[in-house]
Amino acid sequence: MELATVSNEVRQYVRVHLCSGSLPVLDPYHLNGKPNYISNSSPLNELTHDYSKDDRIVAIRTSLTAIDVLKYLLQERENESVYTFSRHNFFNTVGTADYSSLKMTHITMDNVKATMDSNEKILYFDALDKLIQKGFNHLNIHFEDFYNIALQTGTSGLRESLNHSNLMTKTERIGVSTTRILTFLWQYMPESERKAYLDKYQEPFNLAKGKLPMKSAEAIIEGEDRGQLTILKDDETVDYDDNSQKYIMENENNEEILRAE
Repeated sequence: MELATVSNEVRQYVRVHLCSGSLPVLDPYHLNGKPNYISNSSPLNELTHDYSKDDRIVAIRTSLTAIDVLKYLLQERENESVYTFSRHNFFNTVGTADYSSLKMTHITMDNVKATMDSNEKILYFDALDKLIQKGFNHLNIHFEDFYNIALQTGTSGLRESLNHSNLMTKTERIGVSTTRILTFLWQYMPESERKAYLDKYQEPFNLAKGKLPMKSAEAIIEGEDRGQLTILKDDETVDYDDNSQKYIMENENNEEILRAE
């Protein structure tokens, strides 16, 4: 690999590690610097300024941090018009069953390494996938059942996960075990094999591993049932209008969905 310095001196390296430190928060809608826009991903300390309870407030993303913000706005500030959305509008699942002592019999470091020994130290997705599926079968659950619940948009998956706590918690155990193993063995997967794994398991395992506490799930569901919380659909762009001094959300057809302060 070749790297060029600012003085155009070219140097060759066998391997390069990029140590980036703390990266800035992404700004996909180019809103940094706009009035009342908070780019901090943990903004509770910045939400203490005065604003009216009937102001429309939008939380971009539905991640765990966003859930904390929504809980604060709904319960502590009692805002009447809170909105949220993300790229897919997925919420993390809820699993109240306790399987912390559950041992993995198939998704183990030794088992995964054994597939590499027979494949010239290369970790292929098909071999890993078979072990993951054996793990699901051993626990008498099915990945497809979890997938069909967790990847429902809005609060549908969140609500349904409450009725399938065993499935949610067991999937969390499999997802955590797989992730820990791949922390060490990811380097042995070719790019095409990594992509195959990410396409199938990244999103659902992330939703299972970062499960919501029951109180957080109840706050989101109750807020929506009261009409206090609205989950926006099909949001494509967010722009700030200097004339009205409001944020305008539009869908892919440039139709206005919402204006917020």
